[in-house]
Amino acid sequence: MNVDRDDICDLLLQGGLITNEIYDKAAAYRLVNTGDMLFFLIACRYITERDLVFFLNKRLRIPVISLTDYQISHEVVEAVPIDIIKKYLLMPLDIMNDIITVVMPNPLDSEAIEAVENATGRKVMLLVGLFSEILKAIEFYYGVKIEDPAMKGPDGPPLSIDTEAYRGLERRRSLRLETDLEIDISEYESDKKARIRNASLNGFLIESSIPLEMGKLLAVHIALPNSYLSYPISAVVQVVRYVKLEEGKFLIAVKMISMRLEDFKTIASYIQEQKIIKRPGPLKAQQ
Repeated sequence: MNVDRDDICDLLLQGGLITNEIYDKAAAYRLVNTGDMLFFLIACRYITERDLVFFLNKRLRIPVISLTDYQISHEVVEAVPIDIIKKYLLMPLDIMNDIITVVMPNPLDSEAIEAVENATGRKVMLLVGLFSEILKAIEFYYGVKIEDPAMKGPDGPPLSIDTEAYRGLERRRSLRLETDLEIDISEYESDKKARIRNASLNGFLIESSIPLEMGKLLAVHIALPNSYLSYPISAVVQVVRYVKLEEGKFLIAVKMISMRLEDFKTIASYIQEQKIIKRPGPLKAQQ
């Protein structure tokens, strides 16, 4: 038994999402069927997928993502062997340089993370996803339908959830999150403040009152609320294009030159958490 794979159920128990009695039922199921405790809890409706992703996002600050309508490239699908996909019930989403983004229902499964990193030679960036959407994606992209024999019949309802709160993913190589964050650009002499309109690992789309020179390297600082993060996040970006808007505003696209992965994960987690709290309509895909 891999202890790490069961840590998430311990976390659910500590967080009050399941009782000791339910935990014991899941543990007994695992012993008899060598199955996944988390799968058992969701399939038997002891916990809903929605409750799970809300809990993990709040407790671990790992961004939540929906796979609905997201187009995953052939290169990404081929990067992770099917035996890893079937064993750990995960779905690769994106590859950028030495980082592979993986959607998992259980972000505490260190064995799964290590398996993906060893197979791809890349570091894993984690996102939390819905079991039902991950299983559908595996069936669609890998042609494999994953079923647990113990979950069939009237006691094993199919996994399903209303994913309205998690829809709206763009179809680019990198997930882009719409937001409205204040950013400080060191090149500004007077009005140093601008707003980030969307963010991804590739870069930012910034709304500013001052145009910036194409190709220029900039040091930027992003301040999240003190209650979320006590220090500003720094990055180095490069201007790749800008468009003049009405009322003397400019929309400036910058690509990422240097930023810690952990810092981007913090920004993405904050953005997603705010969207869950505000419960907005679907995000608009960037074309």
